[in-house]
Amino acid sequence: MKAIQIRISIPMNILFLYFATKSINVFPSGMPQIADILLILGIVIIIYSNRGVIYIPAEHSKHIKICSMIVVYQMVVNFIWAIALGNTQFISRSMYYVFNFIAYVYIFILCKYYGYESVVKTTISGCIASAVVSFGGVMLLSGQAFRKNGFFNNPNQLGYFSIVLVAFAFCIFKNDWKKYLVYTLSVVMIILSGSKASFAGLFIFFFLVIITSENTKKQTIVWKMIVLILLSVGLYLIMYSDIGFIARNSEIINLRVRFSNLEADDNLWTGRGYERITEIGYHFLWGMGEGGFDRFTTLKGIETHSAYVTILLSYGLIGLIGYCYIFKKTVGKSFIQIKKSITALSGILFYNVTHNGIRNTLVWMLLAMICLEHYYARINVEEKPESISEPVIIEGDLYGRQARLDKE
Repeated sequence: MKAIQIRISIPMNILFLYFATKSINVFPSGMPQIADILLILGIVIIIYSNRGVIYIPAEHSKHIKICSMIVVYQMVVNFIWAIALGNTQFISRSMYYVFNFIAYVYIFILCKYYGYESVVKTTISGCIASAVVSFGGVMLLSGQAFRKNGFFNNPNQLGYFSIVLVAFAFCIFKNDWKKYLVYTLSVVMIILSGSKASFAGLFIFFFLVIITSENTKKQTIVWKMIVLILLSVGLYLIMYSDIGFIARNSEIINLRVRFSNLEADDNLWTGRGYERITEIGYHFLWGMGEGGFDRFTTLKGIETHSAYVTILLSYGLIGLIGYCYIFKKTVGKSFIQIKKSITALSGILFYNVTHNGIRNTLVWMLLAMICLEHYYARINVEEKPESISEPVIIEGDLYGRQARLDKE
């Protein structure tokens, strides 16, 4: 398949700017930020330039329709509870999911109109710019605070954002300096954020990257063991070493304090709100809506600190099944696809055990990119001529894998 020629367009430039400005928060958390406003502008331009008619890629239409049904279901549940309790908070929560669904579909539409490889290259450039901007914010704005947050409103946002950047780098970057630049900046930002969930998620991600690499040569296995040992030793030195320059580092001291003094809010059952599941009662099938938190005795007045509890409690078994479908569709069908996808998402999945990051728009754009990778990798294999017998690189394969296409 011939490479798709990149065409400069306003929507693609806006996609780049969205990533580049994603870490700049000028309004309170929960409000649209600069990046969100830019994304809305890009969507409006796409609609206007096509005279109000948007063509959903036929090959993805069924999946997108099912995703839209899930969002509509969430809106219906929240609307019913908003009427029942007279609380508009439910409606505002629905808007997050509507916006994220639009951003999710926006990636598919951009690939339809401007080409998959163009979207990938623009996203790579955007991620690099985003990592540099975020790191600059951490260096310039955080002062002497133990936990840095840069342009974000709180340190956990910085940590989660960095985990998502790592996932993007793993998925769509080649193994070159660009990937390792994003890795390096993200690792530093996670450490400086002092986010326990992000740090643990990062360790899990790199552990899976090492053990799931596909090369089975003896030399490679030996190197895997060496890297794992070095990773473990590095973690031990950071957390427990008495070596002077390590033990006196203020950021490492803060990280040690964060992990050693586990407060009540680190208890999953009570501190993170898992106990609230016991309050769902006969609403377990359809859920209790996302809002009206004063009605609960567990973490009264605030939402649970877990995406998984939020989904089950708010949207019930039906909602949970819907999100399981999205996850299944994202990770792919083959063993290799599933292994690579779960590795990419591992840090994000772990973070959401103790935080609610399900409404992060960047995560939904990542899920769209992974879905598209699986599709275009398969298409590239199917379109290769049968006469090819030498190893070839599959264009569009986000993980940089090789495939041997042999004559039958």
